[in-house]
Amino acid sequence: MRDAMKNSGFSHLQTLFFPQCIYPSGWWSATVASKTELSFRQNDCSNKSFDTVYYNTDIHHSAMAQPEFFKKAFAN
Repeated sequence: MRDAMKNSGFSHLQTLFFPQCIYPSGWWSATVASKTELSFRQNDCSNKSFDTVYYNTDIHHSAMAQPEFFKKAFAN
């Protein structure tokens, strides 16, 4: 899937991992693709005009963390 995204012109990819307890493997992922550099609007998150119960900048950054085996498998 990542190769198909790159072949379609998306040069910046970020795969996100998340547990999905109702599936046997429990291991799911989603990939974000962009033709320009992916960026996190940290200033907007830090200064949001509404309260959240769970989400914050630390949660956002931790969602982008990748396991070592994945980094090695997709290193350019």
